[in-house]
Amino acid sequence: MSEKYSRGSKCPSCRTALRPDAKFCHECGAPAGEQSDANQQDWKRLAPFVVLIAVVGAILVSALGYFATQQKDRSIPRQSDVVSSSGQFEQPVDLSTMNPREAADRLFNRVMIADESGDTAQAMQFAPMALQAYQRVDPPDADIHYHMGLISLVLGNLDEARQQIEKVKRDSAEHLLGLALAMRVAKRVGDDKAASDILARFAAAYDAEIGRGKPEYEAHRNTIERLHASATGLTTTEASNQSPKPPESGAQLFASRCAGCHGRSASGSDKGPPLVHQIYEPGHHADASFYQAVRQGVKSHHWSFGNMMPIPGISDKQIGQIVTYVRNLQVENGIK
Repeated sequence: MSEKYSRGSKCPSCRTALRPDAKFCHECGAPAGEQSDANQQDWKRLAPFVVLIAVVGAILVSALGYFATQQKDRSIPRQSDVVSSSGQFEQPVDLSTMNPREAADRLFNRVMIADESGDTAQAMQFAPMALQAYQRVDPPDADIHYHMGLISLVLGNLDEARQQIEKVKRDSAEHLLGLALAMRVAKRVGDDKAASDILARFAAAYDAEIGRGKPEYEAHRNTIERLHASATGLTTTEASNQSPKPPESGAQLFASRCAGCHGRSASGSDKGPPLVHQIYEPGHHADASFYQAVRQGVKSHHWSFGNMMPIPGISDKQIGQIVTYVRNLQVENGIK
């Protein structure tokens, strides 16, 4: 009949199970030693496995915490959210996919919508981000300085807003957006005389400035027309109807009607061929061929982009402006 040995009582030399009262190992004859010695040896052997289990457990806990945080963050509007004209959040957009100007304008719109809707906390949160985004745009234009001035007003930084006014004026001393920004500053500090003087300057400069056809004037048409209405005493609609509409240049017409297929500066795209190309030199494609292509369309023959469809709603005068623009581009690139 086999003897029952106490669990954990082992020979420190050969690890044979021993009786509780054994002084020597019955297998190898080594002194049995103290129970604690055997347990200590066991612990030394198990220690690496215990440490490994602890490390794996810590990693799992950290991973679970991270995913829990990510799930929670999905419910919080992020910097990259799109804000519609109604002020509602739409699908998230990654600002990193945009060029610096697009990202800055996206943030600017968010700041202004929040400010106009009375959401001061959100406006203050995104205003510094918008300023930083515009600072990365090089070179900045008058429109950017106007935007930065408006954002500075949201932040309550009047000195910075005044600096942006001076930068807008580098383009034109009577730039309408510079005057519009100056009007906002005057009203913010309660300077009625300065506001009245600015309004008079705005009215005097309006026709000549609008006639310059600057793209920022069109982008901020509503703001400009409201201020013009205040300056003339007319309603906004009446003031707008009396405003001379700036003529579109050949470059502007090409950008709005042709560049979608023929690319920026007529350099071509994946939808249409380049017009700045030897094939379209005047000796091979006369100006009349451009008029015909716009009016009647043209079947694909030199390129494999498919047939060109007629372009409706464009006058012969406008086609002529586009042709002149393209011919100038061709000459600049050595095509005559």
